[in-house]
Amino acid sequence: MKKLLTLSTIIILAMSFTTFTNKTLHDFKSKTLDGKDFSFSSLKGKKIIIVNTASECGYTPQYKDLQAFI
Repeated sequence: MKKLLTLSTIIILAMSFTTFTNKTLHDFKSKTLDGKDFSFSSLKGKKIIIVNTASECGYTPQYKDLQAFI
């Protein structure tokens, strides 16, 4: 019962967030690995792929080909 209540709360919060915000990817900003500001609005009209990785981890040789693509 406690898990169901927790799951229900998470779903309600997620629905509330998406209902009251009209933000898209282009509304967000981030920092690059070298500390510079990056606005996702610069990607409007372009095809993009977002990959969540450990950017500075030495144990990720499987990303070598993906990084070469970029």
